[in-house]
Amino acid sequence: MLPETVYFDDDTLNILDQRRLPGSVEYIPCTSVEETARAIESLA
Repeated sequence: MLPETVYFDDDTLNILDQRRLPGSVEYIPCTSVEETARAIESLA
């Protein structure tokens, strides 16, 4: 089964940290537009 790439938990957007794959499944929690932009930029 593949992990979800993004999901919402209450008011938090959780983005799959693909840099950690395949060793572990970790998410980057984002609660603002700025945090979301930084998370996306860090994955590029």
